[in-house]
Amino acid sequence: MDISKFSPLSSTHLRPTMSPPSKNVLFHAVPAWGHHKPMVALAVIITRTRLDIIVTMITTGVLYSKIMNELKSKLSAQEYNQLSSRIQ
Repeated sequence: MDISKFSPLSSTHLRPTMSPPSKNVLFHAVPAWGHHKPMVALAVIITRTRLDIIVTMITTGVLYSKIMNELKSKLSAQEYNQLSSRIQ
């Protein structure tokens, strides 16, 4: 899935705000990589388009490193630094 098209700049109906995040989306799935990998893409889309949302993913220690590597592979270094604090 190409998630590069989902950004606050390309969204005309969602206006980014500078207020601190006020909503939290919780993700949980069967502890299998095939279930978590699409959630990483969705978490990126949500945090790119909605600056008022934090995404929390409940996972196992084994999958945590895969999730973080997937985030790093989908985002530029600058965008990773901006969004990673809102994907927990």
